[in-house]
Amino acid sequence: GVGSLNPRHIHQKALVIMALLVGSIAAWCVFSGRAAAEMGAAQEEGSHKEAEEAKTDDRLMEEQEQQRQEKFNHLVENSESLRDLAFKVSALPEPPVSFTPIKSNIYRYWALGGKKRSWLHYFGLRFVFLIQLVAPFAILRENYFKWDFHHSQIRFVEYEYGSNTHGVSHLLGRLLEFCFIYCIGLHSLSIIKKAAEENSMLSSLFDELKRRKDDTSNVDSGRKVYVGRWSQTCLLLDCVMICYVITLGLVDMVAIFSDNGGPKDVVFDSLALLFIFHLHEVEGGLTFVSIQDFNERRVGELCARISQATDPEAEKPGAQATIQQKLAKKRIVLRTQRRSALFFVTETLIYIILLLVPVFQLFIQDGLQARSNAISEGTLGAHIVQEEALLVKAMKSFKSES
Repeated sequence: GVGSLNPRHIHQKALVIMALLVGSIAAWCVFSGRAAAEMGAAQEEGSHKEAEEAKTDDRLMEEQEQQRQEKFNHLVENSESLRDLAFKVSALPEPPVSFTPIKSNIYRYWALGGKKRSWLHYFGLRFVFLIQLVAPFAILRENYFKWDFHHSQIRFVEYEYGSNTHGVSHLLGRLLEFCFIYCIGLHSLSIIKKAAEENSMLSSLFDELKRRKDDTSNVDSGRKVYVGRWSQTCLLLDCVMICYVITLGLVDMVAIFSDNGGPKDVVFDSLALLFIFHLHEVEGGLTFVSIQDFNERRVGELCARISQATDPEAEKPGAQATIQQKLAKKRIVLRTQRRSALFFVTETLIYIILLLVPVFQLFIQDGLQARSNAISEGTLGAHIVQEEALLVKAMKSFKSES
């Protein structure tokens, strides 16, 4: 009939549809496989090109590094003094790779033979040194003699509701003291660790330059790199002054906070001491030495390239060091150990200060008694007796004369 379905026709249509579907899938697989193969070939070709470009870049980088190293060696050989070497190195362009910079300050500037012709800079640099030498000790001495430690008491931090002296501002000031001391203390530890590394790099540079100078001292070429006692003294001064200013500065901070007038005094006193910490640096506030006088990156590159150079004579088989070279090596090791010990002691003292600060602020600071400036009764009585004795003696002498 009209509404009857022929199973044979349905079966044939289903087979056609399945054949079309299978053919479509096969065609899609073929085309996608070709596309994947072409993409894989393109990626492989691209990776080969990238590898070749990387090898070319590495080769160029090695050539540039070798040329740069030869340039530094040439500067060392043809420099007449350490100052001349530092000046020529500072004028070089940027290196192809980065090096650890050497933080610039006036002591390292002096160590590298830096000099200022202007009398303003000459005296200004020396006044910076005197300020860092005198200021920490003067501040500590002033605050030490303000307190009568014999009559001080152990007292927990005070708080009185509604008080103008021991109220909320007192507690906030104490919290700011703790935060500033720990913040600047951690900053000081960072300064000490970095200074120890940089001082060691400069010391290695000086030792290598002295070795090269000794190797060419018998040649009548006049080309010498001079590293004298003044440079070694200034490098030692850099080590000593950094440790001295930081250690005594932290003690000064604790002493100043014992007599502060509130949160405002805590903030400004902390910033003032932090200014003294960095006063000797090029960017420390007083620009007596500019970045052009001491290029931190070029000096760091000089230390890395020259101090890591090997001695070709020492690498020869059967080579033996002379007595003079052995003594020089012993002096180098001894000097390095002393400076390392100084930095280690300073770091240990900073840790001790940071450990004792909470105890001092919680149990001792509010119990400190101010030293009285008035004359005691016993002292006043002694003065009266002495004046009376002088008056009696004068009256007797007057009667005897009359």
